Amino acid sequence: MGNKINSLLLHIYIFFLFILFLNSMFPWYIWNNISNDIVRLLVSILSITLLISSKHFFTNTQNNFLFFIILFFTIIWECITQIDLIPSRIVIVCLCISLVFLKTDIKLKVLDIFTKYFSIFIGISLFFYISFLLRIIEINPSYIEFKDYKAFNYYFFILPASIDEIDTYYRFRSIFAEPGHLTMGIIPMIMANKFNLKNRYVQVLFIAELFTFSLAGYITLFLGYFLIHIHNKNIWKYLLFGLLFIISLILILEELGYSDMLNTLLWDRLKFSNGTISGDNRVTAEFEIVYDNFINSQYKWYGNDLIDTTVYGGISGIKKYLVMHGIIGVIITSILYSIHTFQSRNYNIFIFSIILLLLLFQNAYPFWTCILSMYILGVENLKRKSYV
Repeated sequence: MGNKINSLLLHIYIFFLFILFLNSMFPWYIWNNISNDIVRLLVSILSITLLISSKHFFTNTQNNFLFFIILFFTIIWECITQIDLIPSRIVIVCLCISLVFLKTDIKLKVLDIFTKYFSIFIGISLFFYISFLLRIIEINPSYIEFKDYKAFNYYFFILPASIDEIDTYYRFRSIFAEPGHLTMGIIPMIMANKFNLKNRYVQVLFIAELFTFSLAGYITLFLGYFLIHIHNKNIWKYLLFGLLFIISLILILEELGYSDMLNTLLWDRLKFSNGTISGDNRVTAEFEIVYDNFINSQYKWYGNDLIDTTVYGGISGIKKYLVMHGIIGVIITSILYSIHTFQSRNYNIFIFSIILLLLLFQNAYPFWTCILSMYILGVENLKRKSYV
C-alpha cells in the first residue's frame, strides 16, 4: 500500500510540476489571480513529502550534489542582491531538491511526459491560431490585462491588444504573454531531446517555433541543430533543404500579399540601428542611460537593488540581470549552466549549455521552471548515445 501511495504522490508531483512548467511562461489563465502561487505551494509540499517518504525514487551522486550546491549558492546570491526574490526562490529550492536527485530513469520518464503533453498542447493552440488567421473559424475574444500586457484572449491563443505591440500581432505566442516566452519553453525542450526531429512531438515544437518569428529562437534553432548533428554526413543536405523551404515559404507569402507582414516581422527587425539589430530590442533608451551609469559604478560587481527595473517597461536580457545581480551574479549563473559540461565532458551537454546561455543572454530568466527543469532533465538524456 505504501508503494502505491508513493507512486501516486510521484505522479501528482509530475502533474503539478508540468503545470508549473507552463506557468513559468505566463499563460493568460494565471493573470491577476493566485493560481500560480497555489501550484508553487503544492509542488513545494509534494517535493519535500516525496523526499521524506519515497527515498527509493532518488539517488545521491557527487555530480548531482555539486550541481545542487552551486544552484543553492546562486539562489542565495540572487536573494542577497534582490531581497524581494526570497519567496519565489524558496520554491525553486524545494522544487530542485527533488528534481535534481530523482533517479535517471524517472528523469527520462518526466522528460518524455513533458515533451509529449507540451507538444500536444502547443499543437492544438497552433491549429486554432492558423485556422483563425485563415478565417476558417471565428472566435469571439475577451479583453484581458496583466501589468504591462494587454491582450485579446481567444482561449486557445492570445493576440496583443496594445498599439505598442502591433508588430508582434502575427507572431505566434500560444496562450503565453510574449512570443519570446514560448521560445523559452520550446528551445530548451527541443535541445533536451537532442534535436531529434524523428520524434513527432519534437517536430510539432519545431514547427511552432517557426511561427513565433523569434530571432533568438531562429538563431538557437539553427546553431543547435548544426552543432548537435555536425557529425552527421547528411547535415548539409538537411540544412539546404531547410533553407530552400524557408525561401519558398517567404516567396509564397509575398505572392499571397503578405509582404507588409514580412517587412514588420522579419526584414525591419534585421536592420541595424544604433550599433545593434533592431529585433534585439531588449531595453529602452531610458534604461540604457541607467545601465551606462551603473556599469561605471562600484555596483557593477554585485548589482544595485535601489534601481527599480520595472519602471522602464518590458525590458529583459543580460543588462537587466547585471543591474539586478552584478557581474558576480552573471558569473555564478554561467557556472550553474556549465557545471555538467565540466563534470561529464560530454559534447552534447556542452552544446546544450551554450544554447541555454545564449537564450539567457537574451532573456536572463535562469530560474524559470521551463528552462531550469529542461536543463536538469535534458542532461540525463543527452548522456545517452541511442540516437543522433
